[in-house]
Amino acid sequence: MQAKVDAAVKDGLEAMELLKRTSRHELVEVTIEELQAALKPTGIFKSKWDAKHTLAEAEELLQTMREAAAKREQASSHLASVVAQVQQILTHVHDIEQKDLMVQSSDLAKAIEEAYLAFADNAVCEEARQVLLHASNVHDHRAALIRELKAELGQLKKTTTKQLINRGAPPKLTKAIESCVDKHVPLHIVRDAQAKLKHAMSFAGFSVATEKVSVALKDLKITTDLTLLRAAVEELPPAIEAARSSGMDVAQALELLAQAQSAISNHQKSADGLTAAVAAVNKERNPDFSKQTKPKPAEAARLKERLNRVVMALDLAVNQAIHYSAPREIVTKARTLLTDARSEARFYEYAEQGIETREIPAGWG
Repeated sequence: MQAKVDAAVKDGLEAMELLKRTSRHELVEVTIEELQAALKPTGIFKSKWDAKHTLAEAEELLQTMREAAAKREQASSHLASVVAQVQQILTHVHDIEQKDLMVQSSDLAKAIEEAYLAFADNAVCEEARQVLLHASNVHDHRAALIRELKAELGQLKKTTTKQLINRGAPPKLTKAIESCVDKHVPLHIVRDAQAKLKHAMSFAGFSVATEKVSVALKDLKITTDLTLLRAAVEELPPAIEAARSSGMDVAQALELLAQAQSAISNHQKSADGLTAAVAAVNKERNPDFSKQTKPKPAEAARLKERLNRVVMALDLAVNQAIHYSAPREIVTKARTLLTDARSEARFYEYAEQGIETREIPAGWG
């Protein structure tokens, strides 16, 4: 029986040495069972113990092997748990902050070290090390992408509105954002960059669109041509909507749009009103009045009253057309007609008063 204990102790010592050299644990587990079996019946022989290894040494070795096995099992189990956590994170890495990924990587590195010290299976430790290497690469790659993204966002701040309009979105920034999406940079960082780019582009388009309308309103007063204003007004609503979606204050732009739309409407209405007033005057007047026989006073009074009524309407229409920048050509023709119609009205005034000459008396008109 003592020989069995000696043999088991010898095997146990060899198994522990093998465990330290190769991390092979099978012999330790077998030897634990062997030594346990050898020590069971030793109690009644303690007084006569004469083995090479003392009973205390054998029991101490057994305890050491048990602790080593337990430590190994605990370290292996903990390593497997941490590896699973890191692998789970890597499958949803776009939701993970850089600092959290670093913490998890640090925990995995510590778990691997503990597993090595506990003589866990080398293959398992190597697999865990590969996971750690992958996590570290992901962290470092994302860090580089984030630095590049921040640099391009810094350049965006220096880009002028004119440059954004002429060149469009900066290609380097667009590429940096796409790379961050592909490499699973945290979503809030990507979305923040996308929002800043959208805001910059919206602001540029918004600024240009509002400027075009302002310029077109001034141009209308000079040229009386709606072409430029109509084109500018078509561009402003989508620019306002884009600006609004980016969080910009669009109150003044909405006022400008309303002003421009009102200018277009009033321009058209005044032109239509002037055209109608011109038609009414043409209907009432006689272009050849100077060649006709002078009408009798009663008839002259009737003709004068009818003509004066439409002349007054034409005068008002001309003033409105000028105020609302109606087409200069029709205003000029209307003013010429107004002058001729007033001359005809004066002709009837002279006839009504019995004045023979068709010259305008001093103080008339």
